[in-house]
Amino acid sequence: MFIDCARPRIIKSHHPSPQPYKKVVYLVRDGRDVAVSYYYHLKKYRLISNSIEFHDYLLKFINGTLDGYGPWGNHVQDWVNNDVGDFMIIRYEDLKEAPLPILKRVIEFCGLDVNEDNLVRAIAASDVKEMQAMEKAQQKDVEVLSNSDSSIPFVRKGVVGDWRDHFDEPMLALFLESFGATLSDQRYL
Repeated sequence: MFIDCARPRIIKSHHPSPQPYKKVVYLVRDGRDVAVSYYYHLKKYRLISNSIEFHDYLLKFINGTLDGYGPWGNHVQDWVNNDVGDFMIIRYEDLKEAPLPILKRVIEFCGLDVNEDNLVRAIAASDVKEMQAMEKAQQKDVEVLSNSDSSIPFVRKGVVGDWRDHFDEPMLALFLESFGATLSDQRYL
């Protein structure tokens, strides 16, 4: 059965390659921070062993053998170099620094009316502490959370630069060798 939904439709996806959408807002994050965040995400949902060391995980992350998403740099480049007509790229780090003006740009790009009061409330509700409290309150009620490792929060830190606490020099060198061009293209180097 086909249900006609109101337009515009907004679809959130981690899909690894561009889809035939009319408009795309692509959120990019420093791949080193993505690697750290994904490490804890996979552990939380028991998709990797809790005993796997970050270094061993990072090799799989760099090679793109953890899942169907492929290597981080390929994912970013496939989307950034896509043929989508209307394409907006937002850096996570810029969004963290100035959420209101960036969210306004996204809403306008999507062709929606900007209601600044609603945006301010949305930003407040998206604060890491607020989201952590909501996660904790819903841990037992939301199936995907109740089946996960509750000792690892889904909303962990949300900080910029956490990779510095996880990467040693050889790991950083390998990451830069693999993804230096993409990091540079996205102004992370």
